[in-house]
Amino acid sequence: MQQQAVDEHELVMELSEKDVLFEKKKKLLEVKGFDPTGKIKIKSNCSIELVKSILEEMLQMARIIHSDEVDLYFGGIDALHPVGFCSPRNELESLHSILSLVDNSVSDGEQIRPKAFQDLRNATLDMIHEFGNDISEDAKILASWNLDRRNSYYNGAKATV
Repeated sequence: MQQQAVDEHELVMELSEKDVLFEKKKKLLEVKGFDPTGKIKIKSNCSIELVKSILEEMLQMARIIHSDEVDLYFGGIDALHPVGFCSPRNELESLHSILSLVDNSVSDGEQIRPKAFQDLRNATLDMIHEFGNDISEDAKILASWNLDRRNSYYNGAKATV
């Protein structure tokens, strides 16, 4: 984290130049209007609405940075569409990277994290919990569907005996 002005801070979400998809991801970040160097500016006293907006921008960037070939090909990450959910792995890696970035953002000598960073951390944790709940609900639906399917197969096989 670099402190820009008295109340403005900068977080950097880096795209590794060692990434085998570096050029593709860099171009995609540029086409989407994101700073390819990964710089995000945040003011210490910004509103919760602005924090959530910044988090959404960071999440879209992180989804690109943490995408693999499958995500880029099948996940809908392209120049024409907003960068949305593409896979559970990508979503969790993206959210975790944001949380780690925020947690590691306190620079040497700074004892107190800016309120906006705490709000950003809390909003990220809320998204992680919400994502976990969504995945849990999807798993329950899938398990129920598989059970119904198995029962109908079993009942159909029993009826033919």
